[in-house]
Amino acid sequence: MLSARKVPAASTDGQGTGSICSPDEIMRLPRTFIPALIGLAIAACSPPVATVREPATATQERSAAECRGLYLGGSEPSLPPSQAADADRLCFETFAVLHSPRTRTALWSAEFLSEGIVRQARRLERTSDFYSEPGLAAPARANLEDYRRSGFDRGHLAPSGDMPTVSAQQESFSLANIVPQNGTLNRGDWADLESDVRDTAQRYGVAYVVTGPMFIGDEIDTLRGRVAVPTVLWKAVHVPGHGAVVTVATNEPQSRFEVMTVGAFTARYGIDPFPALAAADRGILLKLL
Repeated sequence: MLSARKVPAASTDGQGTGSICSPDEIMRLPRTFIPALIGLAIAACSPPVATVREPATATQERSAAECRGLYLGGSEPSLPPSQAADADRLCFETFAVLHSPRTRTALWSAEFLSEGIVRQARRLERTSDFYSEPGLAAPARANLEDYRRSGFDRGHLAPSGDMPTVSAQQESFSLANIVPQNGTLNRGDWADLESDVRDTAQRYGVAYVVTGPMFIGDEIDTLRGRVAVPTVLWKAVHVPGHGAVVTVATNEPQSRFEVMTVGAFTARYGIDPFPALAAADRGILLKLL
């Protein structure tokens, strides 16, 4: 079992890491170089496959710079201050989350996908187990017992199917990356959406992805009075040079899906998955494959 490392708030200066491991540095190169360089970067920068080890503590921190490479322009997703209050930032091997002690779920999970990452991920079998996140204080985190016989699936925000290594896949099963999700939605149209995102990343070479829940209404259901049940789930995808799209789905068996631009999504909900996205690109709708 692995655990996330808490990190301080990410810088929002929009600067990349300056390394070949940075997605932003890759995208600055001539387009003809990008496919070959992505393969080299994945080989050079991906962590080796890890063996299962005892949970690490929150004091064994990954650096904020390691998470910044997952965000477009190094700027983490933005939420209204009232939603993000008291939240913890957790940096995993290939994704990052902002986790709320109020809902005991993540408020968003951010990933950077490439053709090489998706290709590696599709070779792995799902072998991991869910676990309570040891990098969070006990009162603030969800437990396995919270979900037992709840009637909800344990729905991934950053999907296990996106993870390119065994260790990353193990981390994706942390309950810090999980929300109570309707089973019909989770195993049906939402799973199809996740597959479409992987197809899109493979087709275009790179994609930034942010996924999150929303809790809309005066009365929010909970699991055992502890874990809040989202009313809505959303997934934002940006492919540099091709636009961005946000898919919003109600968390119910006959889910209603809505597709919109980043600009429309931010205006309606106050959530900005890609603060570094240029104003001109906020109205360009990306079509997933």
